[in-house]
Amino acid sequence: IRSSPRVRNCIKTRKTGMHVHSGFLIPKLCPRFTARAEAGIISRIKTKQLGVFQMQDYAALAKEAGFTDAACLPVRELVVVPEYRAFCEQNLCGNYGVLPACPPMSGTVEEMTAAMRRYQTALILMNEITADYHDTAAQKAAKIHQNLLTEQFMARMQADGLHDLLMMGAGPWKHASCLSAYCVDAQKMADAVHMKCWANDGKVRYFSLILF
Repeated sequence: IRSSPRVRNCIKTRKTGMHVHSGFLIPKLCPRFTARAEAGIISRIKTKQLGVFQMQDYAALAKEAGFTDAACLPVRELVVVPEYRAFCEQNLCGNYGVLPACPPMSGTVEEMTAAMRRYQTALILMNEITADYHDTAAQKAAKIHQNLLTEQFMARMQADGLHDLLMMGAGPWKHASCLSAYCVDAQKMADAVHMKCWANDGKVRYFSLILF
């Protein structure tokens, strides 16, 4: 039950026998309602409140950090297309069977999907550059920039106390697999958050994700 007005400190109300913390009323169930139990409920409330803050603010903070665009999407709405694994097997990037972050060493589609679905929210990070899509040197530099920026933003989130994070890179990055390895449909993902992915406008777009 929400109380009004909000109360910042935890107090016990004499009339109701309730505990109030940050605008929530916590019932005093019995004399054995210990401080430990109360702390557990308060911790869960704080976690829930922090989750709301994350959904509202990390996208804006990412744009301030240098990304062209950013948005949050529930992980359950990421579309996985198992058939995309065939593109990795074509090995056009040269990383298949070489890097631990790439298939087949990174895991089967089913295993990687299960690892992804452990998380609730995907922070979608996008950068766009004006470049020739066939300029491999520019492509490589842009992917490195995207992954470095993503790694730096992850560190910022970790400083906020979010330690269980999963990065999907724009291409493999250290221990992070790329979106292609996870078989995520990038176009449908971009459509879901009203971003451009493929467009005949002379620009190339790079996506990375942070799952939390």
